[in-house]
Amino acid sequence: MIHKSPITPVTVVFKANDDNGEWRKIHQLDLDSADPIVVERLMKKDARNRGATFYDKHGRRLWLCIPVR
Repeated sequence: MIHKSPITPVTVVFKANDDNGEWRKIHQLDLDSADPIVVERLMKKDARNRGATFYDKHGRRLWLCIPVR
């Protein structure tokens, strides 16, 4: 018998610095940890449309592979 581990829900919060240097929430996604494609789509859209760059909670830059049109 194979036991599958339960899928853990994850909350991903996107924040940006405002003009005063304060962090404010831009997006919050509550999602299934087994389906990260939702986060990837949002990141690619913001990178393309807003010129956004992304960092993890430790300040390390996250790199995206975005095809050039």
